[in-house]
Amino acid sequence: TRLLPRRLEHFKSEPFECMDAVQRFLGLPPHDYRASATRNEKGLWVIGKSKSSSERWDKTPPSPEVNATLHQFYAPWQRTLAELLRAHNLSLLPARPIPG
Repeated sequence: TRLLPRRLEHFKSEPFECMDAVQRFLGLPPHDYRASATRNEKGLWVIGKSKSSSERWDKTPPSPEVNATLHQFYAPWQRTLAELLRAHNLSLLPARPIPG
């Protein structure tokens, strides 16, 4: 099993670096995403039409009931992911530089 954990925060801040890492991990040839990317109204990089358009999303947070349902629904997959990460000594925490 090969895993390459990626954090959404890292992808948002360094999308091209993340995509390069994924391509290398998968053994794919490099692709210049920057050449076809633009920034949307929120400052995020997008290719094609932005999926995070402010008119598309309701800003109301989910109700406690919906939140509980989502947590319950995804709990088995979250546990499986945590077990895989532990088994392969991986972390979803941001990488820290090694002191020199």
